[in-house]
Amino acid sequence: MKETFKTTRSLCPVCRESIQAEIVFDNNKVYLEKACSSHGHFKTLISSNKDAYKNASYFKTSRKRPTAYENSVKNGCPLDCGLCQNHKQEPHIAIIEVTNQCNLNCPICIANPNSKEPYYVTREKFSFMLDQYLQHEHTSKEIHFQGGEPTIHPHFFELLETAQKKGIKKIRISTNGLVIAENKEFAKQLKEYAVIVHLQFDGFDDTIYEKLRGAGLLQAKYKAMENLRDNNVPTVLSPTLVRGINDHEVNNIINFGLKSDNVMGVTFHLVAYSGRNTSTPPDDRLTMHDVTENILNNSSLIKENDIMKYNWQNSECFTSIYLVRKNGKINRANKLFNIKSFYNVLQGVNEKNAFLNLYKLTKNKKLGEVIKDFNILNNLKNEEGIFQIIIKPLMDLYNFDVERARNCVVSVLTPEGNLIPYCAYNNLYRDIINVKAAASRQQNKPKANDC
Repeated sequence: MKETFKTTRSLCPVCRESIQAEIVFDNNKVYLEKACSSHGHFKTLISSNKDAYKNASYFKTSRKRPTAYENSVKNGCPLDCGLCQNHKQEPHIAIIEVTNQCNLNCPICIANPNSKEPYYVTREKFSFMLDQYLQHEHTSKEIHFQGGEPTIHPHFFELLETAQKKGIKKIRISTNGLVIAENKEFAKQLKEYAVIVHLQFDGFDDTIYEKLRGAGLLQAKYKAMENLRDNNVPTVLSPTLVRGINDHEVNNIINFGLKSDNVMGVTFHLVAYSGRNTSTPPDDRLTMHDVTENILNNSSLIKENDIMKYNWQNSECFTSIYLVRKNGKINRANKLFNIKSFYNVLQGVNEKNAFLNLYKLTKNKKLGEVIKDFNILNNLKNEEGIFQIIIKPLMDLYNFDVERARNCVVSVLTPEGNLIPYCAYNNLYRDIINVKAAASRQQNKPKANDC
């Protein structure tokens, strides 16, 4: 029996206009339905389990935006992005797309790089962007290099140095690993800059890479892993999952990561139908619940109560699982603790205070035995031996939900210094901003002596 759970706003997949949408329950599944007056009706699966979605959606916090983010709203969310008073969470991570060029042409890439108008952020512009970002008092001072492929930027390490000198506390890099595989010295330099590498790693068969990345890359992935491991560079494996292509590799990837001491965890991204991936989502598109069930059905270690279903920003955006490596053994992190019972503790407090409150409440337990909220745990040092598994469904024009965007904690830092929620940027702003950036004076690839 069909039941409307809530109303929201979404985007028309054709014209990208903001339109009314409904989240509906139908035959124990959850769908987003919407209709555009010009382009008709659209329906897409967002969860394969009604109860899991319903429970997670109730566990949210809501904060009043600080004055620094109060921009004028003319056309309504999400058409006026640049964080405003409608946004409900603090931006914990700022993504910086340092180039729109790449050394691959992945068929599923949401960024659709390799524009005919190349863009490489100049050191001057990069410095300006960071200055704008650091003016926001409530950010966590954490940035994430993306692209395109950030490692092909000719001044890559100088950008890292600039970020460190300006007081950025944590730097992450998303990469396909080809440069790291080819150049051991590159991996050594990464260690010197204390970065965390998010390595695209989709499975253990070249057929997978040929379908998802357009080339057989398995040996290059192994070589990149070897160079990162030899230099003890903190690494997160970052697969993109597509049903019927590599969803059978989920537990294999987790186990592979657990065998490498430098690997801090795995972040599974569920394929988004945007960017270069212009196909229409299938009726059985992979959902977050499907992946958690996959893990539970095929893992001898992870159990139901290890699934961190409640996250204090937006439980519709990610699920987490935590393991602990200690003395050569792998242990389950969650034994007794259910974070939902501490909902009131987490509301309205920052990460540090939330962690202190939780620690006081569980001080008789070892740290590794207590499951913690994503952002608390994410900012602990890896000395605790925490291995973090994240399942994250990205939004595209079909499943875009404004309420999820308003609760996003990951924003893209634009060349103008604005912060735009990640999925809103992917679906509405990337092309406009990239074209504008490429048309500016920094459109040409900088030369070796360019500053």
